[in-house]
Amino acid sequence: MEICAAPKLDFLTVDRYNMKNRGLPLEFRLLAFSPPLLALGRRLVPFLALALVMFCAGNVMAVTTATITVGTQSGTATYGTASSSITFPITVNGNGSGGATGTYTVTGLPAGASGSFSTTTYSVDNNTSASSTLTITTLATTPAVTAQTFSVSASPSTGGLAAGTGSLTVAKKTVTPTVTLNNKIYDGTTGAATIASRSLSGVVNSDDVNLGTSGTVAAFSSRNVGSYTPTVSSLSLSGTTAGNYVLSTTSVSPSASITTRALTVTAAANSKTYDGTTSAATAPTVTSGAVQTGDTANFTETSDTKDVGTSKTLTPAGTVTDGNSGNNYTYTFVAANTGTITAKALTAAGTLLFPASKVYDGTTTATPTSGSAALQATETAGTGTSADGKPYGVDSVSLTGTASFD
Repeated sequence: MEICAAPKLDFLTVDRYNMKNRGLPLEFRLLAFSPPLLALGRRLVPFLALALVMFCAGNVMAVTTATITVGTQSGTATYGTASSSITFPITVNGNGSGGATGTYTVTGLPAGASGSFSTTTYSVDNNTSASSTLTITTLATTPAVTAQTFSVSASPSTGGLAAGTGSLTVAKKTVTPTVTLNNKIYDGTTGAATIASRSLSGVVNSDDVNLGTSGTVAAFSSRNVGSYTPTVSSLSLSGTTAGNYVLSTTSVSPSASITTRALTVTAAANSKTYDGTTSAATAPTVTSGAVQTGDTANFTETSDTKDVGTSKTLTPAGTVTDGNSGNNYTYTFVAANTGTITAKALTAAGTLLFPASKVYDGTTTATPTSGSAALQATETAGTGTSADGKPYGVDSVSLTGTASFD
């Protein structure tokens, strides 16, 4: 019935008030259709109006409103672990007369979470209060939430009710990232290694969470061969359940190495005039691998002996100038039987005088009468020229010969 919600009463004529639409009792509605009753009703209007006002005022004064207040969260819960350690203090304050009662309910909790009250009901009157403790239980699968709003109300309840709201946090689970790096073959730079693998430890429930393609690898601290620990930064989580996790760190420093670059050096064919040494003027060739930019190859080859011959064995040797004593490379040397050394012509010095004739002795031998002839002074092996006619000091060479009449 909506008597107390009716518009202003006209104290002069009851029939002006649309009583039948306001749900008044039949006795009142009959006043509008019977003249004698209408006349009587008009005389009774002031008394009826006063009674209605007193009735409505009494009803209003009789309502007590229960206001529920939810306190702050105590205790923690973390995704991936079941918990019943989260509690909230609940206070109900009454305002008005007539009393209010109710049975606590909680709504708006995340999936898998449930609530229970230490005292399940309240009963309050004007300026009185009641209290309870709400305990929230979470499952291992309850998602992580931050300050999620939930509501505490009552059903069933009597009297007025103002529901309360609380703020729930379920912490994200911490996972630890691991990154492995590929080693890098020496390339003459500090350029970063590439990521070989990414993984997480601490993931639960077979969740879809990973490091995706995240991670920026820092450059090596040196260009030279060695072991290093470059930093991999800017790691982040991906996957459909990534929101339930947080990384213990967004950067790691895995180990990675710069390894040597392999070179194969093969002897090149070489021909020369004898110079008293085993050296070869031709440089060997890098037939596998490559000397990196900024480095310089310093390879030579030598013959098996210094002496004249063909198909002589040539053997390469040497290193690369790389700022690391050549240690940024490994070397494989391949010999070749492609060497040739030809004889050097010597020139004698001096003058011999022979007779114009001799007494027949049955030979053609001519014997000098004066003067001398000898080789030029020796020079150091590997010096001079192939055409200077000089012998080398490493050899024992003498001038011999005979003169004859033709």
